[in-house]
Amino acid sequence: MKCHCWVLLLTAALLGCTRGGVSKEAIVDATSIDAKAVVPHSVLVIHDGRIAETSLKASFVPPDRCKKTDGRNKFVVPGFLREPADWPETPLTKLEDIETRVNVEGMKVVFGIAEDQRVGEDRWFSLMRQKSVVFVPRMSRLQPASEGFRIASHNLLKMAQSDVAIAALAPRGDPESIFREFEAMAKAGMTPAQILNAATLNAALAVNDDDYGLILSGKRASLLLLNADPIQDSANLRKIDRVMVNGNWATTLSPFVN
Repeated sequence: MKCHCWVLLLTAALLGCTRGGVSKEAIVDATSIDAKAVVPHSVLVIHDGRIAETSLKASFVPPDRCKKTDGRNKFVVPGFLREPADWPETPLTKLEDIETRVNVEGMKVVFGIAEDQRVGEDRWFSLMRQKSVVFVPRMSRLQPASEGFRIASHNLLKMAQSDVAIAALAPRGDPESIFREFEAMAKAGMTPAQILNAATLNAALAVNDDDYGLILSGKRASLLLLNADPIQDSANLRKIDRVMVNGNWATTLSPFVN
């Protein structure tokens, strides 16, 4: 009986060491950027698939068993999301159809953007903002020289200027086209910061998953480590150094985390 008790105690101790000894990851001295803040010399501590702590390098005390990743001259942003598999393949392109789906049917996520007519009334954009509608325009579908692109660009820029939520997600069938979407948004006049917000926080809003989109304690640690500043140029979103998915560094540079 006494021996049996010692075995139980030893087993419990070993299990306790395993739980307490799970290593943590820290990304140190990077600039972290999301829709809420730009934080130079930041430290992100990752544990159990989530962001456990955010701090600054100057005040960082490494926890026990912490593996550090050097983030000097790097930029950390939230990872990109794919469109849900059950989303429609055909976007809404007519203003009348969009208004019906939003005002009559209560649609909260509009897949598409009006490309048949320009919206001139500021109160239309205010109404979309008040209703918390998220637009996923998929601008990269359109030829840049087409009239549809010019109309859609006007409406997109007005939405961005009116703080209507605009999201960019990767199509399931062609996820790499998200980078063409960033290019089309830039061509329409959106700023790099607006494009980053579209790809991160607003993308999470579009799929109704608040685990993603921001760099905050408690959020899922699905992140991109970039080699250049995406706030200076949205083309820098392509310059991926490493990808973290659910707290683990991925073996590929695919930036999609869902």
